[in-house]
Amino acid sequence: METDQEIVQMVGTKRHHYEGLSLSIQDAHNASVLSQHAALIYLGQRLKYRQRTAYQRSTAGASATQAGAKSSALIKAQQQADEALEALHRLVLSHIETSGSDFGPKLRFLCLMVRRVLDAVVDRTLMDDKDYYGNKRLELAGQLIALLFEDLFKRFNSDIKRQADQMLSKYHQSLASSSKARDSIQPPDIFRSPPTDLITRGMQHAISSGNWNIKRFKMERTGVAQVLSRLSYIAALGMKT
Repeated sequence: METDQEIVQMVGTKRHHYEGLSLSIQDAHNASVLSQHAALIYLGQRLKYRQRTAYQRSTAGASATQAGAKSSALIKAQQQADEALEALHRLVLSHIETSGSDFGPKLRFLCLMVRRVLDAVVDRTLMDDKDYYGNKRLELAGQLIALLFEDLFKRFNSDIKRQADQMLSKYHQSLASSSKARDSIQPPDIFRSPPTDLITRGMQHAISSGNWNIKRFKMERTGVAQVLSRLSYIAALGMKT
């Protein structure tokens, strides 16, 4: 979908749909974004997302060897287009599955979102009720515990890796400086003193204090959990309901 007519007809056919999209279409023409490739380059120039895919890593060497045939500006533009395409696959409406280069499901969902926004501008009664639970995304206990465990487990693996690197570096230094035979020096036992209680202490602290701090997802929340009061049956029942 590249033409203005296709975009407008996909969103809606009423007058306020045309008027709402006219300025966006005019901005696209002013920025010379008139094709899919130009749109991908436009998005890639404004992305903070810079994760190179396996395909890009494999083709980086080939692109470097072809630098004589292509200018560096063209190679950079192609990289920006690839990054924008990867972001559209993985980040934009990530809950909608796409197959290959077919963005049809995401396109229809995005057009539906734009249509509902433009309809709500004309008729305020069409706005969603933010207090309606059907429009809320609930993060339940299982999901929060899973995120916390994933973060603690990755921290546990990184601590073991750091400890193994330190032990191996000391072992190689002792081999280089020692005059004894190599067989007489025993290799280090990496799992002799692992941080076994890191996951347990992390989960106990989060559940007891209610502070959910997950650095990987920049999640810092307080009051997620609360200690159940057992002063009386009514007090315990009141906290559960």
